[in-house]
Amino acid sequence: MKPEQVLAENENMFAHQGVTLRKGSIAAFMLSARDMKDTSLSDADREAAKKDLLGLIPGLRQLGVFETFEVRDPEIRALVEHMGG
Repeated sequence: MKPEQVLAENENMFAHQGVTLRKGSIAAFMLSARDMKDTSLSDADREAAKKDLLGLIPGLRQLGVFETFEVRDPEIRALVEHMGG
């Protein structure tokens, strides 16, 4: 499947089984995970990244990301599992 078959160029989000998914959700999850682990960031910035990551989990779960890809980082895997894994 090609990206444009899922989401047209001029669209930013779509609903799938009652969950709204935004374009860029996977990239946002990856960047939030990176920021959560970055000890050069402030505690507040790492906590904000964690909050963002937690907000993305339901949509990515609905999409089947965690059935296809294993989260190898123990802390982030625990968050994914806690959110319904």
